[in-house]
Amino acid sequence: GRWNEPRALRCLLNILLAGACLLTVISGCLTSSELFADVVPFSLRSNPLLYQVHSTAARYFLVLAGLHLGLHLKAWWQKWLHVAGIPSRPLPARMLLLGFGMLLGAAGAYAAHQDRLVEHLQGAHIFMTPALSYNGAGYALTQAGIFLLFAEIGWLLSLWKGVRLK
Repeated sequence: GRWNEPRALRCLLNILLAGACLLTVISGCLTSSELFADVVPFSLRSNPLLYQVHSTAARYFLVLAGLHLGLHLKAWWQKWLHVAGIPSRPLPARMLLLGFGMLLGAAGAYAAHQDRLVEHLQGAHIFMTPALSYNGAGYALTQAGIFLLFAEIGWLLSLWKGVRLK
């Protein structure tokens, strides 16, 4: 088919997403003290740069996965409405969804701040973030908030003329 800008953008996003996933998995395997510990030398497993690559790649994966979901969100939403037997969304439901979306966006922006996402994406060596002081469920919610923030940004991008999936 024809390769216009929106299609090229989606292709680039998918390639970057696959690369971030692959880099996260490989760096995670190399830094693991359990997985492949007999094969990977200790000097490589304990390399701080490899830990930083893993952390940065994982954050990129989270952001890119959110954007990817957001680009497909409209189609999934229509399928969910159809399965639920809802033929259309009345105005009050759309206003409620808009308010919920704004709340998710604000929570995601706060979560990104708590995790120091910008510094992580820049590859900075960060010893501790406010998000790491949360318990396991709190940290998981922080990461989910970041994911949903970028899903929302991806959805907004999908509304941009021509980026919509057909």
